[in-house]
Amino acid sequence: MKLTPKQSLFLGLKSDHVQILQCASEPMTIDEISKKSQLPRTSLYYSLPYLKDRGFVIKQKLNKKILWSAKTLEQYNETYIDTLPSRSLVSGNKVRTYNTITDMVTIFYDIVKLPKLSRVYAIQPNESLSWAIKKIPDSDLVYLNNQIKERGLIMDGLVHEDSFKVISSVQLLKSIHGRSADTAKIFDQLLRNTCAEIYLYDSKSAIINWKEEFAVVIEDKDVFTLIKEIFIQMKEASRKYDQNAGLGLHIAKK
Repeated sequence: MKLTPKQSLFLGLKSDHVQILQCASEPMTIDEISKKSQLPRTSLYYSLPYLKDRGFVIKQKLNKKILWSAKTLEQYNETYIDTLPSRSLVSGNKVRTYNTITDMVTIFYDIVKLPKLSRVYAIQPNESLSWAIKKIPDSDLVYLNNQIKERGLIMDGLVHEDSFKVISSVQLLKSIHGRSADTAKIFDQLLRNTCAEIYLYDSKSAIINWKEEFAVVIEDKDVFTLIKEIFIQMKEASRKYDQNAGLGLHIAKK
């Protein structure tokens, strides 16, 4: 399927998604798509089911092989007629929503693609951490945490003090030891029962609720700046966490 940049933006498709749709013009395995598109197999395990749920690709089984193929634009329009803009695009389409754990985890796959030594700002209340632990698959945590370490990403965060006890007991989080910068403690009763968290990166603001399995990513510099300044003010009013006493901030798990 060939899409114009305006159509891709209108449909909320990322560059990786567009690349997959262009490559998988005929039934292919994940390995074949990975080789042709130069995209990692790990990311395809999330992107392909997402595209299938959105009606862009077809999944079929042939001789014990799982094959994926992109629909033509005509096939897509038969189901979603009048979805694609023909002339103009509504301005300001900067918000993406996610309604499944699989989709929500792709937010972190975007984060670990940041340039080396990039800084990510995060606010993760204790209750949100608890739900993240229950929801995010182990395989994702192993990959994501290792990528954070390998790329030297700095996680600048605000978390509750007892969150560190959970983090320090989780073997899957050992890979990011020392990756947090000036992590501060959220006041004990502040946001204690809040199931949502925030990540700020690359002019994007990701608001995630693991309990409700819902997330929003806003790509807007002004929104990013606003939330970042609120983050800075909260951190300055909070007690700093001594990294020598345990682990820093994370992308969570049991």
